[in-house]
Amino acid sequence: MEWQDYIADLLAQKCSFDGISLSFNEGASLTGVPPIIKSSILLLDQMLAQELDRNFFVFPEKTQSIFFFTLIKLLHNITEGKIERAYDPGTFHPGEKLKLGNAIVEFVGIEGSGADRKMRIRLAEDLTITAPVEFFPLFQLTNTRRRLSNNALYSAEKKKLESFAENSAVEGQVINLLANYRTHMDSSIVFVSSVRNAKELVYSCNLCGHPLKNLILVGQADFEGHVYNIGSGQLGGTPAIVLASDLYAVSSIADQGHPIQSIIIDGSNANALANQMDALDEILRLGKPITCVTDIVNSFDLQPFRDRTFNVWRWDDTSITHQMYDISALGSDIKAKHCANWNVKATPHRKRHRMLPNMI
Repeated sequence: MEWQDYIADLLAQKCSFDGISLSFNEGASLTGVPPIIKSSILLLDQMLAQELDRNFFVFPEKTQSIFFFTLIKLLHNITEGKIERAYDPGTFHPGEKLKLGNAIVEFVGIEGSGADRKMRIRLAEDLTITAPVEFFPLFQLTNTRRRLSNNALYSAEKKKLESFAENSAVEGQVINLLANYRTHMDSSIVFVSSVRNAKELVYSCNLCGHPLKNLILVGQADFEGHVYNIGSGQLGGTPAIVLASDLYAVSSIADQGHPIQSIIIDGSNANALANQMDALDEILRLGKPITCVTDIVNSFDLQPFRDRTFNVWRWDDTSITHQMYDISALGSDIKAKHCANWNVKATPHRKRHRMLPNMI
């Protein structure tokens, strides 16, 4: 199979993130999932299926590509069940506050068992509601100090969430899934990068018109291995993604027993990573999938990763096809086009790529 045909087949595959939209700066730069990112996620799936769990992806552009890759990989893992969703109201404790949109309720308890299992919650003015567990939407655990909401606000928020569930469009399904299970993930992707820059991107990104920070729970790791949730709302639970400033923080949270699904490393600061190889060796012993992502400019010295049996995949003039650019005005799209066009001018014959499993 020719390489262009192979990429065309990848892009034609139906994915859970097809049809979603991303935007920054209050609606500017609206885009779908960049084709180069979709291809990368599906290529990585094939690598992991062959137990190749140490991989390095090189893109033409840095900041947007690394963030998009991490975000779409996170959504992919959640929607495909690689990060499992675990909601059991029986794990709530009496007296704990629960959040439903902007409404706050208090968990009273579970009554009965099996088909007769009912949940009891308390609202403002000491109003108590009891109904089968299935009747209630999914609540989020919170440690907020806000007072309990009245029935009018609770009912309005419940109706709003139910409208998401009735939306058959792909984006409605994704938003509903994330909103429902925001605090009910069983493990996290750990993203090693500049925490400040990562926060700025999370806070400025909208997914299908909804602020990303309101859809996923984001955590931050400290050097002692503690993970705390960031952002407003004081929500509890395991964050879907944990931001870590370096590999030592990842090693520390692993020592503390935090459930790690996989690790994504921003590889653009090669000098800093070169001084953390001892921590990388500790992390490799966890046996979790590790993916490094960088750009061409910062990919000249990957020998420390090759020495540790990382597979290196480059998106460059020999692998970027015409289906991968002229999609949006994003800087990552423009750089992908420039990279591909350089090949047209410099080399008259495009290399033929071998398919997996022999491509690595």
